[in-house]
Amino acid sequence: MNPKTMFKILTYAYSQTIYSSKKTETACRRDINFMWLLAGRKAPGHSTISRFRCGQRMSVLFFLSFLPPYLLCVKTNKISPEKSSSGAWHLLPAA
Repeated sequence: MNPKTMFKILTYAYSQTIYSSKKTETACRRDINFMWLLAGRKAPGHSTISRFRCGQRMSVLFFLSFLPPYLLCVKTNKISPEKSSSGAWHLLPAA
């Protein structure tokens, strides 16, 4: 499975409050929005989704994707780094 497609699937799943890899797999088979993200490809299995999510690469992708909007919100005083739960820094994998 293409990493870009997997990232889109997981990002959309999280936005729909789907956190389980098995529920994400089911959604990929039944939900038209997930099918559109798959663009005609076969739905990934729950073990594939879980391996992708738990890998270091996924942590880096999420960190790099959501850090710029977070920093923009801090810069424009929309949120305060002191009040946010440790910022986005906890998303970085340990070195």
